[in-house]
Amino acid sequence: MKSVLTSGGISNKSIEKELRNVLGRDLNGLKMLFCTTASNYDGEVMNDWLIEDLECCKKLGFQIDVCDINGIGIDKFLPRFEAADVFFFEGGNTQWLRKCIRETGLEEHLNRLLETRVWIGVSAGSIVLCPTVFNSCQDLFDENIEGYQWVDSI
Repeated sequence: MKSVLTSGGISNKSIEKELRNVLGRDLNGLKMLFCTTASNYDGEVMNDWLIEDLECCKKLGFQIDVCDINGIGIDKFLPRFEAADVFFFEGGNTQWLRKCIRETGLEEHLNRLLETRVWIGVSAGSIVLCPTVFNSCQDLFDENIEGYQWVDSI
């Protein structure tokens, strides 16, 4: 699996350069599935940082498909993942994102999909690939979903 894991997205030239190295080709025209699930936990307005990340990806030349996997069936979103060259998992609520990846059935397909695609993670979108999901500020960001501590990675 190839990945670019960040805390703040493609926020500088060195991260952009590494992304180009990992992909091994020009970014212009690549299809990106931009997953907003982690940022949609509270159901509030879209965050400025999410819009900035989306605009950055667009400026880099990606063809972007914005998708929230929560609330739509796997039959609707899996073909969108299969059509993408790159997955961009946005930040937000880590526990919520992990729960949605499992409960929607996406987790069952990720190993196969990531054989030929690159995962770009921002904050929560990076953390969900870790063996456990726990951090010292879960209570601060209202991410302490009772009973959730995963011990296996995606």
